[in-house]
Amino acid sequence: MANQYPTVNYIFIPDENPIFHRTRFINEELRLAQTHLAAVIDSDIIVPSGQIHEAVSILTEDSAAVMAYPYDGRFMSVDDYYSDIFRRNVAIDVLGQCGGTHRLMFGYISVGGAYIVNVERYRHCGWENEYFPGWGPEDFEREHRLDILGFKPRRVPGVIYHLNHPRGINSSNSLDSLILATKREYCRVCSMNPLELRAYIALWPWVH
Repeated sequence: MANQYPTVNYIFIPDENPIFHRTRFINEELRLAQTHLAAVIDSDIIVPSGQIHEAVSILTEDSAAVMAYPYDGRFMSVDDYYSDIFRRNVAIDVLGQCGGTHRLMFGYISVGGAYIVNVERYRHCGWENEYFPGWGPEDFEREHRLDILGFKPRRVPGVIYHLNHPRGINSSNSLDSLILATKREYCRVCSMNPLELRAYIALWPWVH
């Protein structure tokens, strides 16, 4: 890895928990970031590079911007056939030429998959909410939390692509206890006004 990609810092953290605590590990990455901006892109997501550059420009040029999505809300699901072609060729043109074989996973308002943040500004907004211990509405909570605080995430034109893969307990609402915990936390945050939310975030240990 180091020889093939000398600018990549590969970090492996052993974790025996069958539930992937995604929000905690993203925060660990943000804490280690040595740049003003950081991109959080799921491993099954493909983003056209030009859209990443546009999102970076927003965060660089706007001193108040906290987060930018490198797409306009269209999150395209790629079927098995084209996902396999892409994995063999790693050519994004393949994904753009599939036309009617794709479908929108969440209509026109997706808020997950990929986003870019100003690390320090995002820390003041709580970073990732670690009270989401597993798969749930954490993507929606993140967008609503920033909106309540007055920093609604920005968007750039374009779509992103989701490669097809098997789905297990970390990709679905499969555990009742987890479903209840994540939905409660989502409702708790969404019910707050800006002052209440600021006070709540001040109690989060991972931002200190």
